[in-house]
Amino acid sequence: MNRLVSSTLRVASCMCVFGGLCVLGGAPAHALDGGTVRITTDNGWKAFEVISSGEDPAGDGFSYAMPGTFDGAGAWLVDPATLRVQVNHETSDASISEVDLDVGNLGVAVANVISTGNTGGVSFVISARQAYARWSSDGGSNFVNTSSASNTSFTRFCSGQAYAPDTFGVGRGFVDQLYITGEETAGGRLFALDSVGRDLYQLSGVTGSAPGGIGGMPFDSWENAALLDTGETQHVALLLSPDGGTSNMALYVGEKGKDSNGSVSSSFLARNGLAFGSWYYLNASLPSLGNSNVGSFDTTASGALNATKLEDIDTSPSDPTRAVLGNQNFGVFTFDFALVFSSGFDAGLSSFAVTKISDTSGGTGSLDSPDNVDWTAATTLGGNSYPEGLIFVNEDNGDGEIWRMKPDGSAKLRVGSTTVGAESTGIFDVSQWVGYAPGSVLITNNQGSPASMTVLIGPDATTSAVCGDAVCDVGESPLSCPQDCPDVCGDGVCSGIENPLNCGQDCPDVCGDGLCSGVEATTTCPADCGSACGDGVCNGSEDEQTCPADCAVQCIPDGSGLGCNGTTQCCSGVGNCTGGKPTDRVCAPVASVCGDGVVEGSEQCEAGVALADTCVSLGFDSGTLACNVSTCAYDTSACVGGSCAGNQQACVVNADCCSNNCKNGACKGN
Repeated sequence: MNRLVSSTLRVASCMCVFGGLCVLGGAPAHALDGGTVRITTDNGWKAFEVISSGEDPAGDGFSYAMPGTFDGAGAWLVDPATLRVQVNHETSDASISEVDLDVGNLGVAVANVISTGNTGGVSFVISARQAYARWSSDGGSNFVNTSSASNTSFTRFCSGQAYAPDTFGVGRGFVDQLYITGEETAGGRLFALDSVGRDLYQLSGVTGSAPGGIGGMPFDSWENAALLDTGETQHVALLLSPDGGTSNMALYVGEKGKDSNGSVSSSFLARNGLAFGSWYYLNASLPSLGNSNVGSFDTTASGALNATKLEDIDTSPSDPTRAVLGNQNFGVFTFDFALVFSSGFDAGLSSFAVTKISDTSGGTGSLDSPDNVDWTAATTLGGNSYPEGLIFVNEDNGDGEIWRMKPDGSAKLRVGSTTVGAESTGIFDVSQWVGYAPGSVLITNNQGSPASMTVLIGPDATTSAVCGDAVCDVGESPLSCPQDCPDVCGDGVCSGIENPLNCGQDCPDVCGDGLCSGVEATTTCPADCGSACGDGVCNGSEDEQTCPADCAVQCIPDGSGLGCNGTTQCCSGVGNCTGGKPTDRVCAPVASVCGDGVVEGSEQCEAGVALADTCVSLGFDSGTLACNVSTCAYDTSACVGGSCAGNQQACVVNADCCSNNCKNGACKGN
């Protein structure tokens, strides 16, 4: 499998949403794990929905409703069982969401739609939340924590692109799993998302200036950026496409392993070549249909490749020195780059060719207003070989048509169109992750109301996974194909029939999962294992009455006089001991009746009862302590002198007390 394809699931243009699980027809409805399809398919293609705007998957642990206006998207495999889709929201208060999908169940849903026309009710959406937990505007020196758009000020995230480590081979391309996107507004910023660490970094105005070109990373009205293969390991190259703003296409070249000052660094931006670099204008003009123009690189805007409505760009997986561009006003173009690196980028010896492969002819039923694009890996479908892959295009208009063509623009085929009078967008190939040949299964978005995400399945979808061939292919699992993918305890994946009881290595104990397993016991996890009288731990429903063996009474001093037991007074000598378990017991004031001959509660004395204190114990020098029998409080009027407070008298610090022991605002001891 081509490395770029296996690791970059990408995006497309501006404006989209997510869907659910069913097939065509019905009134508009939210689509999570089943709902109305908002794409009408053509030429044998089929579709079902994933998730819609406003939806918050139940039980995922996140309180996060999907924002609207889905646009660019990308995806990556978090683990063998989880595909994470990252999707932009092209709103004035923009954000990026991440939606986790169960790979095995998604593959089952695809197979069900192919065979029966519906998903069979399979649930495959695991969770949804904001894709980043914090963001930095200064290269990672400082971060702002965020879980929603409420405390950020991003604008119109348009297309985006996901890239895997070693994108084009060992050491070539990016070092980490990341996602590139930008703001489609005048003076917009380009961003890089650390997909694993969930940190979002601003690049424009932050990237340091390397020699050779125009220093740093520019601001512009960004549509997207496509990573190109430099053929070596010391640099990265990004083709930059602005929709509006300067409308000049550019090439960024970054040096890996250097911080913004050009010093050696292993920080996230530095190791990915995004902390120190420079950029160049593409000098050329767009050719007419079927023709090519040769271009060069320069640091002056004069002669730059300039056009209105420069839209999405994507790299060819089979030849990552090539890229495809959608231009809403002028058509679809491919670029062939010949980038030369010696000690650095040699702009004078480097060149490119741009070829127009499709017009924008206008009208329903013909490719019009091309916007988002996706270039798949080499594939064979329906007995036809496509060694250069296939190109898919979204239309940015009310029809929202979706098209497939060869990289030379021939064999155009309409896949479908939106049903809500809005553009289609964000198309990318997911075939390899659900066990099919490239170009078989794709995800696209629509920007209607509600916006939604749709899975598209081609009529010649060719599985790359054959259950029973003794090979556990991508898309197969111990649940979907136990013949090829038997459970292997110890492989780090809790799958199939494995659980904490039969495979603790892969399925660790989780207290609260309803299984009393592994190291769990009544003492460590009563939620799963209940309580057992006699195990030495007072838990569950046990208390002093039902299980005195585990819940024996004992004084538990806590330094504030609150510890107590059930048979004697509180440790402080005041109040009654209440509560069942030792950890629950507190000293509660008792009801006191002045004049009953019993010193209790807040009383200090009673008529006829010997006083527990003297003037001296209360901090006076001498005198006779008496009891005020009407209030049951000490009468110190006959006490003389004294510079410290006695037992139970008010204090602030230890030195206020004769006992040098001030606790909770009262002196303790004599």
